[in-house]
Amino acid sequence: LLLSRGSIYAIDDPTKSKSKEGDSIDEENESGEKVNLAEVFLSYLQYNIIQSEKSNKNNDMDDSIRSIYSGVLFHSSYGKSCKGKDESEVTAMKSFFDACLRYELVSSSTSKIAKKRVGADKKKKRATRQANNDRICKLYEAAISFFRGGGGGGFWRVAVDGYQRGLQNFKCGM
Repeated sequence: LLLSRGSIYAIDDPTKSKSKEGDSIDEENESGEKVNLAEVFLSYLQYNIIQSEKSNKNNDMDDSIRSIYSGVLFHSSYGKSCKGKDESEVTAMKSFFDACLRYELVSSSTSKIAKKRVGADKKKKRATRQANNDRICKLYEAAISFFRGGGGGGFWRVAVDGYQRGLQNFKCGM
């Protein structure tokens, strides 16, 4: 919860340096090493995905997992752009986006199978399917925006192209 809230709960410490060029904040652990926030977010997301697979409370866990990635990607400046982040942070964010997309794609396909068995009314099925599709498209668009926002080229340009292809393929398959 604290991770998704960002600096709202952070104690204002003048010894911590804040980057003026980007949105990256240099957080340090007790040994003085820089903490990669993207790796922390990714680990927390993966932990919750594993817990949701063990749990029978899928709807509650789905909401929890979605609130984690929504907090990072849509409700904080950290997930808006790769500008100002070092290579290890950007690499971890790529893994974070991939984990979010994989989770939603699997969740969506599992949901379709379950809905066919249950026989829910057509309006409810359609609304659920549309919400799932909207979440997946929004994740693809956030990933594209994140990697475009940092400029540069090379590998990150390939990542943008990959997410654009993924979004196009997903939309064609809807």
